[in-house]
Amino acid sequence: MIGAVTESSARVWVRSDATRKLALRLAGSGDPSAAPVAQIRYPRADDDFATVFDLEGLMPGHAYGFSIDVDGVPSEKAKGSFVTPKLAVNHEPMRVAFGSCALGWAQPIFGAISAEKPDVFLFIGDNHYGNTSDLDSLRWFYRRSLEIPERAATVAGASTLAVWDDHDYVGNNTIGSSPGKETALRAFKEYWANLSYGTQATPGIFSTYRRGDVEFFLLDDRYYRSAESNAQGTMLGALQTAWLQAALKASTATFKLLATGSMWSAHSGETWADFPATRTAFFNFIRDEKIGGVVLLAGDVHRAELRKIHRTAAGAYDLPEIVSSPLAHGGGACPASSEPDSHTVVCLDAGNYFATLDIDTAAVDPTLTARIRDEAGAIKGTMVVKRSTLQ
Repeated sequence: MIGAVTESSARVWVRSDATRKLALRLAGSGDPSAAPVAQIRYPRADDDFATVFDLEGLMPGHAYGFSIDVDGVPSEKAKGSFVTPKLAVNHEPMRVAFGSCALGWAQPIFGAISAEKPDVFLFIGDNHYGNTSDLDSLRWFYRRSLEIPERAATVAGASTLAVWDDHDYVGNNTIGSSPGKETALRAFKEYWANLSYGTQATPGIFSTYRRGDVEFFLLDDRYYRSAESNAQGTMLGALQTAWLQAALKASTATFKLLATGSMWSAHSGETWADFPATRTAFFNFIRDEKIGGVVLLAGDVHRAELRKIHRTAAGAYDLPEIVSSPLAHGGGACPASSEPDSHTVVCLDAGNYFATLDIDTAAVDPTLTARIRDEAGAIKGTMVVKRSTLQ
């Protein structure tokens, strides 16, 4: 799996069948199997024989190829390539794809995702349906998911990031007080290659990832989540909320993509709207601190939607919400009407879907074009977001 790729670094995730000597050869041109060894790893049983190569000192806007020797023998399975993004000042166009809810073991939609050639693919929760806090079982579900051919091709071809939701956390509708969350976090960290996970003082899966003039805020909607019955509760917890606010204030990115497994609007159960005081306070923070360029990403609900959450207070702008679900599940249904504080541009059910975001920050008015695509890659809905409307 190609993990987080920046202007000067890249993460390459691999798993072996035992503790073996894995030697990664990296080439900026030519045959990588003839290139010098850049790093060596010895995966351990304690990590389910999964490990990550952290490649540093790379050149911006450059294509790299790699191959991995296993116990001194070149592996046909462990080789690939990636391209580092250009410096942000170059305003390089970017394509992001994302989706959630991959229940069925047949996942042909990933063939359509790969065909769109995204620079980044984001798993946005319910990435498997282990519904367990047993470590061996969680690892099995991660391994089994990565063995699906179309899915394997996608994660090997695009910079891949992830957040979780309930089914790949501990179980259906589980929250911060649910037992086994430390085990779920351990397995998550073994099987993804985000830049980081939480902070030293605050465990979790949350992190940021900057690529060009776009910044991703990958949020943990489970580890600190309150019970749904607690209207004064929280989705992120106090410490993660403070971290997010500080990160947003520090960000200079033109677009800021906030990704969470659960929806932000009151369009189903288990959403940010279950905690109205917390949601209002966070939206008011965006307004009061003049945080421009915020776009909300979500999954979970087994349908795909393009929406705008209305903000009527002076100084507030409508928040675009892009919901991409399911990748391989079905069974959702579009609500009969929109919520009072939002407008639905399109809602799609009775099928499998993914979203693409084409981002152009070089335009006079930078533009994010969101498209919902079906299992064949056909466009089923479009929403264009101009940066001038997000300030």
